[in-house]
Amino acid sequence: MILKIMQRLYLVLNPVAMRLIYLLLVALVLPLCAFTQKQDFIWYTGYDWNFQVSGSNNIEMNFNSNKISFEYLDLKMSFEDTNASICTNEGDMLIYSNGCTIYRGTGTPILDGNYINDDYAYQEYCVNQGGYRVVDGSVILPDPADISNYYFIYYGVKYQYHPVYFGYIPRLAYTKIVSDSQSNFAVTVKDEPIIEDTLSGGQLKPIRHANGRDWWLIVPRYKVNQYFIYLLDPSGIHLAHTQAIGPETNYQTVISQAAVSPDGSKYCRYSAPGGLLVFDFDRCAGILNNFRYGGSAVDIFNCNGNGLAISSNSRYLYLALCDSLFQFDLTAQDLFASRQVVQTYFGPDELEGIMGSAQLAPDGRIYLGTGNGTLTTHIIHQPDEPGLACNAENSAIIFDTPKWTYPNLPNFRLGPIDGSVCDSLGLDNIPWAHWRWQSDTVSALTAWFRDLSAYEPDTWQWNFDDPASGSANESTDRNPVHQFSGPGTYHVCLTVSNVHGTDTFCRDLLLNGVATVAPLSSDEVITRPNPVQSDWEILLKTPLAVSATMILYDISGRQAAKYTLPRGTVTQRIILDDLPAGLYAWVLEGAGVRLAQGKVVKVE
Repeated sequence: MILKIMQRLYLVLNPVAMRLIYLLLVALVLPLCAFTQKQDFIWYTGYDWNFQVSGSNNIEMNFNSNKISFEYLDLKMSFEDTNASICTNEGDMLIYSNGCTIYRGTGTPILDGNYINDDYAYQEYCVNQGGYRVVDGSVILPDPADISNYYFIYYGVKYQYHPVYFGYIPRLAYTKIVSDSQSNFAVTVKDEPIIEDTLSGGQLKPIRHANGRDWWLIVPRYKVNQYFIYLLDPSGIHLAHTQAIGPETNYQTVISQAAVSPDGSKYCRYSAPGGLLVFDFDRCAGILNNFRYGGSAVDIFNCNGNGLAISSNSRYLYLALCDSLFQFDLTAQDLFASRQVVQTYFGPDELEGIMGSAQLAPDGRIYLGTGNGTLTTHIIHQPDEPGLACNAENSAIIFDTPKWTYPNLPNFRLGPIDGSVCDSLGLDNIPWAHWRWQSDTVSALTAWFRDLSAYEPDTWQWNFDDPASGSANESTDRNPVHQFSGPGTYHVCLTVSNVHGTDTFCRDLLLNGVATVAPLSSDEVITRPNPVQSDWEILLKTPLAVSATMILYDISGRQAAKYTLPRGTVTQRIILDDLPAGLYAWVLEGAGVRLAQGKVVKVE
């Protein structure tokens, strides 16, 4: 739209006036168009083989508040492997898809958004299996020509004879989605082929162009060291060039991940037959270089599925293979020698340790899906830290419904490379302030702060609204720790700056000075069914902040049963077969605090 207006003005205005208008548009409009904040702040996941039946469970993971929250939804969509979504700048779900159907955030298909993908692929995967079966096989990107429109880019197959693929050939295609002034979406271009070739499939990881507006797409070929590199710009998607680099090897990428560093400078991929490959990436020219080898499946561990993600400081690469989580230092000269195991899985179900996918979240943590049909999620709480300091936690969250993959999300908060030869649009990295906090588990008045700001801030100024703490009321550390002077509500603000601008973000902190864990309200804990015969469920609106204990007392006040709920629990099933019939009082306790209480009737 902007380009069309400029073209018309050019016909009626002289060059000097046109230049002034162009500069005004660049200064006022393009920064708003190019830079986004919360387009990845809600994730959808979960799957069910009865995906076409009302009542199938999905999970909404919401990062808009200080603490991640969860809600169980009926999206009528199964995210078996392929998972893509995009939110508004304000962090509300906008569009999501499993490679079969495109839905808007309200939970209804967009106009002509059904039957995406080739007929054969749709019948084979979408109808028979409940979702397209390629991990990181699709992505949704804003249209550089008009950010109110979107490109849904995805893998599929074309059914035709091919000696390598035994009857089908992989393809990459796109569907274009447009919206009107009332935010009604419709498909205008559907299942348009980008390329049909011997593609590896999966590992679709876009990287923001150095101009801060366009997107690169790296598409690997199958069994060879060749990469198709596409550019999405205002004119559409077109092939920029092909490149041969790295080893020629067999890559089973439909079940393996690639990863891009948040700063866009590294492109990494893994597959069991070929191992870990790491490349530098030139965001200006769209070129892979400086190939490094991180080890083969024999060197590391032979596991077909994997999770792969990079820390927010772009330094540490995490590779999850079955029951082991490896950390690699991307700044090390010898990448393979830098590896170390930072967590091994332990638990009753071996599938819980098979990593389905990994994704860096807006809260700075890395979330790791687990095996097919499992309920748990592992979390790397401090991925910017070396070795065991990364604080990788097993089964940090226990869901009520199975999940497999998380949405494939690029770094929407990556701006231009200011001053580079590709910095041609007049866009600047104007900082965006954001942060989270958590209470210290020992000291109730100590708070840890984690900077989550974007667009290259280089100074941090914290104000803790705590004048009684004297000079400690302010800090210029990026991730400070503050000891508050007493209980109360504190309006804490972070101001981030660089040469282009300043931004401030504030939150209210409520510290009671007694415990870091507060009692839960009645609507935050649900137990069901009641009466109960055997299987009893405890559902929490938000994950437990600490490990807790569920204690059941009989009518005489004696303890009848005791169960442990790990920190991060959202759902816990308890089998009450051994309890005799009767009325029981239950108490949920954690960190010395009575979190919730209630009654339950056990029947035969």
